[in-house]
Amino acid sequence: MKTGKRILLLLLSLMLVLGTVAVGGVSVSAAGNPSLKVGDVVIDVDNTGSYYDGKVVYDPLTKTLTLDDLDLTLDDIIDVSNLDLTITGSAILTSTSSNGYPIFANNCNLKLNGNFILRAQTVSGGALSVDGNLTIEGGFLDVINTANNNAISLYRDGAMTVDGGSVYAKTNDDNAIYAGGDLTVNGGSLYAKTESNNDKAIYADEITLNNDECYALGDKNAKEVIIKKPGTYIRGETIEYGTYPQSKVEDATLIASLNDLVPENFDDWTSYGYYSGTGTWCDGKMKPGDFMRYYDAVLDGVKYRAVQISAYRPYSTGYTCSANYSFQDENGYNTNTVYWFRFEPIEWRVLDPDEGFIVCNSAIDSQAYNNYIIENGTDGYGNTAYWGNSAQTYYANNYAESSIRAWLNDDFINTAFSASQQENIKETALNNDAYSTEYSQYNSAQTNDKIFLLSYAEATNSAYGFDPSESNYDIARMLQGSDYAVC
Repeated sequence: MKTGKRILLLLLSLMLVLGTVAVGGVSVSAAGNPSLKVGDVVIDVDNTGSYYDGKVVYDPLTKTLTLDDLDLTLDDIIDVSNLDLTITGSAILTSTSSNGYPIFANNCNLKLNGNFILRAQTVSGGALSVDGNLTIEGGFLDVINTANNNAISLYRDGAMTVDGGSVYAKTNDDNAIYAGGDLTVNGGSLYAKTESNNDKAIYADEITLNNDECYALGDKNAKEVIIKKPGTYIRGETIEYGTYPQSKVEDATLIASLNDLVPENFDDWTSYGYYSGTGTWCDGKMKPGDFMRYYDAVLDGVKYRAVQISAYRPYSTGYTCSANYSFQDENGYNTNTVYWFRFEPIEWRVLDPDEGFIVCNSAIDSQAYNNYIIENGTDGYGNTAYWGNSAQTYYANNYAESSIRAWLNDDFINTAFSASQQENIKETALNNDAYSTEYSQYNSAQTNDKIFLLSYAEATNSAYGFDPSESNYDIARMLQGSDYAVC
């Protein structure tokens, strides 16, 4: 059951019925004094020790650092030098400095076998930086660098080996994975992506797959590289499902041909039924209107949508249809003009391959959370009350009664998916309680939906690839709006 308050994000999500080989690398000599530091605590590498109330345990015999649901946010978190180290267990490690590292290994080899989420904004290396060789033995490794540098960096001729588990590496700029030596995958899966148009996801001398089962491998020079078993999905990869109007048609000859297909009478078009009001966003006087209409047409086997604006759509349903209360003109869309948009495949990002849980990879539409809102009285917490209906029986943020929920499971689903595609979308039981029990008066009823907004809990779920802190800069929660969405 999905839990948490549904938040107003255009992150449309749905449920779809959907032995180690020796490798080359740098030869590391553990010369110098071995040292290990976790946060502000210096670990005694010669003796067994327990730290952070038992969440950090070190075994000198096996040179193993075991983390038990450790959650630390600091400049530098794990710093190891001249000590070949194995890290097991689970942890969420977030660096807050542009020169900090969740994990930094100097002049040593590092093995990881557990569930680790690393977040950084470092500009001087990777969120996971190893001056030596890195081996992933199992579990999952999730590394995101939101700055202009690598997610995973292996210096000198350092090699990276994936023996099992799942690796997810993403960066805002530069290579997601930089290996001075080779990258070898003996098992498990790997996803690497860079948002940079000038870099490739993986930099390595060679990418080698040593597994009896066939793997699908993206172009080594691509911005996105996926290594996995055929017929399977891994978290972070992009899939296509359904179609929706997205890119604006710019070709004048094509526009002229499309214009010949539309009815001349504006009344023969379909109204969006968008709301506008008197100029006050919460007076309850907003009503649907016909100031924006659309018409779908097919030309040479390609589907298009025409949009005509007779008056500007206000960015709040209570405001008037004026350029002063609209972003449409600023986005290049004006009244009394027909704009055409091409229906294109919808891209979705896999959040949980086992559940078949995916999220739209772009903001493909703009809709009001609730069309109606009226301010009156106070709520149960002594704050101004905003109601979602004229009878004032539920609050305006009630997801079960919201306009966005109705639109998602009617207009959107019927536009984006064929009947057979809709049958493959699982219905999900949603717990629409407020994100905190402190605000239980804002709970709304449970619903069973095929399409829904991500909840607060889901958008901060590290298992889905999101930063667990709502206040942190997280490129995984940022989406680019389509041409159609800003019309």
